[in-house]
Amino acid sequence: MALSDTMVPTITIPPEPGSRTPQRYDSWQVIANLDDLRGPVSGILHLPKVIDRGPLPDYDLTDDAVVRVAYATVLREAPSGAYLAALLNKDRLARLWPSLRIPRRLREAWEMQHPCLVPHGRATVHYDDEVWVRKYMPTFGFVAAAIKGRRYALGLTIQDVAQKAGVSEGLVESLELGVPTSDTGAMFAVLDVVKVFALAIPPLPTPAGSDIHHVDLYAHIGTYLQQQEANRER
Repeated sequence: MALSDTMVPTITIPPEPGSRTPQRYDSWQVIANLDDLRGPVSGILHLPKVIDRGPLPDYDLTDDAVVRVAYATVLREAPSGAYLAALLNKDRLARLWPSLRIPRRLREAWEMQHPCLVPHGRATVHYDDEVWVRKYMPTFGFVAAAIKGRRYALGLTIQDVAQKAGVSEGLVESLELGVPTSDTGAMFAVLDVVKVFALAIPPLPTPAGSDIHHVDLYAHIGTYLQQQEANRER
């Protein structure tokens, strides 16, 4: 069976609009489970033509500097999860992660899905004496990765999150699948439970025929915090 025919779960993240980063595909792939990364740990890593069209597609796995180049190329150019799983090694990726030269948005997408990759002391904010994680979420795919990754990290079930947030389990499941929602209050309630501080949120879905508009992030966050404060005073 060809790699292109092998199904390995991933989350698809579109590249940043206007990005000049060389890339042959219209999206990046983030592996859903790091345990699926079972690439070689020794010998020569050969990158297929769909990923590396250069004259030297073979990389010596004994040299970390060479492996960094190979792994960064795979992360940017892999067209599916099957290639990530076959070429990247979980332990090697975790060790080299802080030093890999990859686009910021791609790095954030992987770290949202896999908080264990985030170096200690980075991307956190203290709020009400609790440690929250800052997340840049310009699309609902990012929201899905942030919620699911943090839920796993905190050891919470979908039912736990739904009960704590006061929303339905179906809504939490939909958010984790990246389904758009215009109920920003419910979305923020779920983000509260998993301790995610939104640096951005995606555009709200609009009715058919309507003009596409973007969320006024600060207005929505401000309104939500005012509602929370009012609820506490009751």
